[in-house]
Amino acid sequence: MRLRITKLFTIKRRGRKPRRGQVHRLATLATILAGQGDADAAVGIAGQMLDKAAGMESCRIQDRIAAVRDAATARPPALERS
Repeated sequence: MRLRITKLFTIKRRGRKPRRGQVHRLATLATILAGQGDADAAVGIAGQMLDKAAGMESCRIQDRIAAVRDAATARPPALERS
């Protein structure tokens, strides 16, 4: 009986993604976009990430937010002149 309840709970949760996981995925996407130089898209995704992260007390989430900030504000390396 216990296994059956756990299985039902697991199936129910599969339809929804936990908010913390969404924040991590959005942070990864924003970091990649910033690294590719697509600042507008990176900022839009970072905004979604911050909205979902509101109220979370997680050091790991805070580290991810800082990494996105650093990636978004990093300056591209100077082009070398030949």
